[in-house]
Amino acid sequence: MTFRITRLDDPRRTIRKVDGWLQVDGLAEFERACGDPSAGLTLDLRGLRQADEASLASLRRLRAAGATFVGLSAYLTSDIHHIHSTATEDRGQRTEDRGR
Repeated sequence: MTFRITRLDDPRRTIRKVDGWLQVDGLAEFERACGDPSAGLTLDLRGLRQADEASLASLRRLRAAGATFVGLSAYLTSDIHHIHSTATEDRGQRTEDRGR
C-alpha cells in the first residue's frame, strides 16, 4: 500500500490522517474514507509525501467542498495552487479567444 489513512477521534469533526504517497489507484478508497467534506472534514496531511495529478485534483475538490487541511507541505501546497491557477488561466484564455 502506498498510503495509509488513520481515523482520529473527535466528536466535533471528522479527522483523517494521511501518510505516504497518494496515487490514482488509491483515490476511491481515499475519497470513501474522507466521506462528506462539508460535514467538518479535517485532513492531517503532515505525513503526505507525494501526490500525483489525479490526487492533487481530488484534494482541490475536497477543499472546495469544505475540507480543512492541516500540515500540507509547502511543495504540495504549491502544486495544488499551481494546478488551480493554471486551470483558471486556461479557462480565461479560452473565453478571451472565443470573443475575438
